[in-house]
Amino acid sequence: MGMKLFYLILLFFISIICADVKANGLESELESANEITDSASSPFSINFGADLVSRYIWRGIEFGTDAKGNSSPHFQPTGTLTYSFSKSGSMSLGFWGSYGFNGNFSESDMYFNLFFATDLLDYSVTFSDYYYPFLNIPFTNLDSDGFGAHTIDAQVTLSLKSYLPIYVLFSNNIYNDVPDNKSLYLETGFSFNINNINTGIFVGAAQGKSIWHAVNSDKFEFINVGFKVNKEISITNEYSLPIGLQWIYNHHLKKTYLVFKVTL
Repeated sequence: MGMKLFYLILLFFISIICADVKANGLESELESANEITDSASSPFSINFGADLVSRYIWRGIEFGTDAKGNSSPHFQPTGTLTYSFSKSGSMSLGFWGSYGFNGNFSESDMYFNLFFATDLLDYSVTFSDYYYPFLNIPFTNLDSDGFGAHTIDAQVTLSLKSYLPIYVLFSNNIYNDVPDNKSLYLETGFSFNINNINTGIFVGAAQGKSIWHAVNSDKFEFINVGFKVNKEISITNEYSLPIGLQWIYNHHLKKTYLVFKVTL
């Protein structure tokens, strides 16, 4: 049921794009891959890029270590097609991956996002399809109960605009969870600026028991606590290189991580 719903959403998104393209005569723009334009009259936007990280940490858990537990840098490409249906709302179809330099780990995800903005807060709903090619489970395997190739996650994020820029995130798997396991994850944090350096503090907890979040107790555990800083280094008058640093503490596993990131 979860996979069918996810792909129905994707088909709905694609049908809207096709209908709008036909109505506005945009076929010629989409046929030319070398002529992507940012037109104020077009409701579409395309964004793509990549991050290079010193190690891959997701919700306080490290992925892609070798047999001895040694870390590896990861290359993480991403791409997003966004359709803005109003000044305060949009829907996006995105793709994201992570590939370890040591060859021990690969991840290839896709997601669908609905975003709305108000004067007080921004809120979004995201459905993510997690797929791990390195497990050698065929992409077409849609089994559930932890045996399939795809795990579907539903996430709701609320972000305040005024006063303190605080966000709250709720996430839970809705398809292919291991039976008798939990996957509920809660996170909150806020951001601020220090000497033109964007800074953020975050606290995340997961419900156990959970193979998904590596929680072996029957209660909520703090697994993703830390801070991050981001800035841009000027390379030329027209180009700056975004870099970031993140410190993460998994209280449940009693582990800390320091991650350096370069955005290409």
